[in-house]
Amino acid sequence: MRNVINHGDDFYLVTSKDYDRDVDILHSSDKNFNASFKRSIEPRSIQVYDSIIVDTIENNNKSGLMKTIMKIGESIYVDTVDIALGFKGKEELNEHIKCSIDKYYMAYGFNWPYFSYGTKLNVVVVLNAFNPNF
Repeated sequence: MRNVINHGDDFYLVTSKDYDRDVDILHSSDKNFNASFKRSIEPRSIQVYDSIIVDTIENNNKSGLMKTIMKIGESIYVDTVDIALGFKGKEELNEHIKCSIDKYYMAYGFNWPYFSYGTKLNVVVVLNAFNPNF
């Protein structure tokens, strides 16, 4: 287990094994829920910093987008997953809808609720866990 986020009365778990080909997102009360995205994971190469669920509609636990920020090796990944598609449990659906990868950073810092990193192109990116528009 890499990260846990609560939503309503349930939890979403970001998991992977030491050697794994993908990162899975599981749901605490629905064993059929599974959203995953492909990664090549080796021991001690992955750090999941934070996750947030945005765009929920009328407190419905089965809708919205889950965003996860993680570091694998030298790359920072910001992934977006459609929660509703993960509950449908069909392999032909692609619940992983967006991935942003940044490999050109010089330094990064994590100070809850902010995550920031500076790139080699003199750009500083600051993300806020509580404000997805920040």
